[in-house]
Amino acid sequence: MKITVPVAAALACVLLVPVVGFADTAQVLPRGVYNIDATYYHYNDIDERYDPDGEPEDIAVNYNTNLNSSVFGDLGTLEAAFAATPFAFPASGATLGNSEVDFNFVYRWWEFAFSYGITDNLSIGVLIPYNYSKNEVKAKVNNENANVIKNPCFNSASAECAAFAGATSIPNTTALLPRSIESTLGVFGITGDFRLTTEDVQGLLGSGLDLDSNGTVDITGFGYKRVETWSDSGVGDIEVLAKYKFYDKDDWRFAATGGVRLPTGEVADPDSLVALPMGDGQTDIIVRLFADYNGIKNLFLNTTLRYDIQLPDSEEKRVPQDINLPLTDRKETVDRDLGDIFEAEVFGDYSITKEISVGAKYVYTAKMRDKVDGSGNAMYSSLEEETDLTSHMYIITLGYSTIQKYLDKKFPVPFTASLAYRNRFAGTNNTTKSEYVSANISVFFN
Repeated sequence: MKITVPVAAALACVLLVPVVGFADTAQVLPRGVYNIDATYYHYNDIDERYDPDGEPEDIAVNYNTNLNSSVFGDLGTLEAAFAATPFAFPASGATLGNSEVDFNFVYRWWEFAFSYGITDNLSIGVLIPYNYSKNEVKAKVNNENANVIKNPCFNSASAECAAFAGATSIPNTTALLPRSIESTLGVFGITGDFRLTTEDVQGLLGSGLDLDSNGTVDITGFGYKRVETWSDSGVGDIEVLAKYKFYDKDDWRFAATGGVRLPTGEVADPDSLVALPMGDGQTDIIVRLFADYNGIKNLFLNTTLRYDIQLPDSEEKRVPQDINLPLTDRKETVDRDLGDIFEAEVFGDYSITKEISVGAKYVYTAKMRDKVDGSGNAMYSSLEEETDLTSHMYIITLGYSTIQKYLDKKFPVPFTASLAYRNRFAGTNNTTKSEYVSANISVFFN
């Protein structure tokens, strides 16, 4: 890998930048120098998030609930139908039981960056994320306390069912019954456990429930895909950036970055309760400001400010009545203006030798509230609630560089490599409680 003498001299200024986080400093690539950068992020499995008060909670908390009329609205009709009968439901209402759902997010993410120095003060680049994401799902219905059953006489012409219908005046077209009627069914020789099972509820969430197994849906479902383990991989939202260094003297260096984040990643599937998106689905305007200080021997200090302007777009979404009750059959294309994102970080890096450095970083993130509207009378505010989030993270880094050895002609390739540990130790409004270990390599050439 050959680098000319002028470029090698310019590359020497990179030595003033810490091994870790070259892209997040005020330094730009010297004129004529290319950089290829790859980072792998290995997340620990994620099963918690932060609630609006900043307390950790199960990431599937909204799916662990009493399966009553607030979830399946038709149960309210069933309650009313039997209210004046000996089989009336208790004051707590009709229920299919309790859902027991567990999510475990598995992330294996990559970022690939390609940059080029146009002048000694201006460089351009593109960042391409590639993600493998998996949601390990455990889902079942605990029907121990269920007080609703399937009608075993649904569409049945048997003598037993005819006798039952005659005695109770309940037609065989009634799909569901109070469980308290089981003893009456037994009088006519109709026995068994008729409570709805996990598979039955999967049907209610999906295409619907076929009670008499004749191939026809008898109770319409929500239209969701099956609630089960999901995984996928693909390109995320690609960034195209330009960085300009506008001040570099007296131990200080300042630079600014502008660019766009393109909606190249697959968005959230409105028909899946378990799929994880690869991208947000809209274009972002990216603004960055970097300030470096090199006035202390062997110590590099940096402050970075970021602001992402998320442009308005339209997206097909499910629109629930309540953010904590996400199940709904209402689906439409809504107008969105996702909240802008502000981020501030401080970073310190100490060079133990010309080759080895250690560093620590703190990152604060705040996202503003989303704005969502549509053409109907749906509860669009449910898509806005708990979208103004915060995040607090620390990152510890260890870096290695061959740049000095390359300039001394003791190593054939100029590159940097680093390991980092990141921990999001606080946050609000559904920010995941997560940590990862990352590995980075960055190679320079012309």
